[in-house]
Amino acid sequence: MSHGYPHMDNPGPIHYNPNMKIKTNHYNLIPYKEVLVIETFSSWDHRIMQQNIEDFLSITTQYYAGKEWCILVDNLQWELSTPEVTPMVQSGLESMTILPRHSAQVTGGSQVKEWYIRNMYNESPKIALQFFSTRKEAAGWLRSLGYTIPDHIDT
Repeated sequence: MSHGYPHMDNPGPIHYNPNMKIKTNHYNLIPYKEVLVIETFSSWDHRIMQQNIEDFLSITTQYYAGKEWCILVDNLQWELSTPEVTPMVQSGLESMTILPRHSAQVTGGSQVKEWYIRNMYNESPKIALQFFSTRKEAAGWLRSLGYTIPDHIDT
């Protein structure tokens, strides 16, 4: 099946690198072949966001450089962030060179979380951003775009 992306025509096995999985009290970063799953917890301040950015860069530079990839962010347990986090994200999006093409954000229908995330992304033309109530809906959207998403990510 052709997905429109040459490297995705033969996606190979679905796998992740357990050595690159990062788990903290505030987030988990779990890389798979074409999707980085991010699970967020509690509230964030500038220190937590700085560590998240460093961990994100570590995974993306080692695992996704030169590849077509996406992110699925589960924000269901996230309790928002302090105001200084927004400019950090906006600056990071402007300066990062290895970015996902698509971002599926799971917010459980929370308009407050959607507003906050849109504000952080600042309508970045680099990333197509969509919001979903469930991980299943988010994974379905990414699959419809041609990404190979492991089935267990739906839960």
